[in-house]
Amino acid sequence: FGSGLLYSKIVLEEGGIWIDCKQSRFMCDFNRSYAKAIYANNQEKMLDKVWIKELNDKQKDIILDSYRHFYYLLSRLVNSYRFNIVFDAHTMGNRDNRPNLSFGTKYVPGFYMPIVHSFKQRLKNSGYTDIRINDPYKGGYILNFLSKKYPDVFIFSMEVNKKIYMKPNQLTLIRKEVEKISNDLIKMLKIENN
Repeated sequence: FGSGLLYSKIVLEEGGIWIDCKQSRFMCDFNRSYAKAIYANNQEKMLDKVWIKELNDKQKDIILDSYRHFYYLLSRLVNSYRFNIVFDAHTMGNRDNRPNLSFGTKYVPGFYMPIVHSFKQRLKNSGYTDIRINDPYKGGYILNFLSKKYPDVFIFSMEVNKKIYMKPNQLTLIRKEVEKISNDLIKMLKIENN
């Protein structure tokens, strides 16, 4: 919740292309392999029952059509524009001693890791504490897919803990914090010195 407000300003004010899927990940999770994209009942801790009735093959194929379209579109975009950065942006719930911010770098070529460390330092300079790398997430299937198909492209994921921009019930945004994080993410990505 709130990820669009946190990250969209980067694209709207700085340029780029934003792929924002409005489809629930519980229907089809694009950040998992094709075989695991449709959740089964009792698969996820946060949601016991996903489907009232078991899906038949035709229903699964209709749902997976959106998965195929997503990866086709993603591939076409990267092929057409040869992005130098693909930023897989997420939010995470506040539990299990999770950090305030986290970078997923499992699929980042070593050549680009100094940039990630620079991003981390810029966020620290902006007042953020407890920034971790690969904790709790290392990078999902989207980055795995891209790293195999485009090994020269700088790809990374980022997670922002909801506790730093939402009230404790995790249902209400703190607008001032959302705006600050959004602006700080833009500063993080700037090449020139802060």
